[in-house]
Amino acid sequence: MNMGATFNKNKQFLGQQGFTLIELMVTISIAGILMAIAIPAFSSWRQSNSVNAAASALMTSLKQARHLAIAENRNVIVRVSPTQWVFDLDKNNVGAPYANRTIAMSQFGNVQQSTAVANGDFTFTSKGTAGTGNICIYSGVLCAPCASPCKSITINGIGRAYKQ
Repeated sequence: MNMGATFNKNKQFLGQQGFTLIELMVTISIAGILMAIAIPAFSSWRQSNSVNAAASALMTSLKQARHLAIAENRNVIVRVSPTQWVFDLDKNNVGAPYANRTIAMSQFGNVQQSTAVANGDFTFTSKGTAGTGNICIYSGVLCAPCASPCKSITINGIGRAYKQ
């Protein structure tokens, strides 16, 4: 019975098309191995990227607070807690235009922050100075001071913030 295929002398099909089961199994195995390598690397990249984004956003708020304190000749407070930070904390209810703007850490994924400063308050004076302190932004569980993946923000006495 001839179904349109022709044979050569060695009883093999001429014009054979498609993949064998072995070829498909090898290809799927290689793809699985590559995925097993890539997924943990992607996960750690994603955590690192979230920490960097949160650190950059907090740095922006700290620098903006310093500039606002100098420009408006008043104290500007940034309060840092593990789950959020509050920009221009209005303790005296003077109704400043940026008062009590809250930035939640949840918008950056599984990212938290810690600080050793009392109440987590960083007060920038009208001269631009601030109390010194450290803020550690991390993803997951903090095992050691600023363990990896982590970014540390240092605020010096003259009110400048540095990301490390």
